[in-house]
Amino acid sequence: MGIPAAEHIGLVSAFIDEVKKRPRPAADGLPRIFLWGNEIDDIAFVSLVEECGAHVVMDDLCTGSRFFWQDVSETGDPLEALARRYLCTHCPRSLKPQAGNRKEDLENRFGYIREFADGWKAAGAIFYIVRYCDTCELEGPDLKEYLTDLKLPVLMIEDDYSTSTIGQLRTRIQAFLEMIM
Repeated sequence: MGIPAAEHIGLVSAFIDEVKKRPRPAADGLPRIFLWGNEIDDIAFVSLVEECGAHVVMDDLCTGSRFFWQDVSETGDPLEALARRYLCTHCPRSLKPQAGNRKEDLENRFGYIREFADGWKAAGAIFYIVRYCDTCELEGPDLKEYLTDLKLPVLMIEDDYSTSTIGQLRTRIQAFLEMIM
């Protein structure tokens, strides 16, 4: 968003070419983690999870895959396509209307997360919720219920997004990873 499109496309293309040349990593048996929450615009939390002995393989974050995973339709009016894509983003602040019974409603709201967890072979999920984000704090328990019913262990973390809590977070993440291994 901060550089000219042509320059961005060149950088992304070069990055894709470089990634394709990398050797395929060997399986190491570390748990694969799905990360859900609001804003994580600093790599420190992801690095912490991986330092504790896991791989963060997919996310559904406000500043991550949530807004970039699905493409904008290239047919019809471009402005309408952009608006429709933006309005259809899975986000606690724009919940879908309730559908059916409780189980059906949870599937309607979170089925895409099940697809992420299955597709990326996640062994557990960590919810990282920045304190006072009411929409994520209210959505978290329902999502935890849904994933727990799918037998996917969940660790919910509410944090003030500062480095002063790293030690406490490390302890909680290590305990969670020990539980799922």
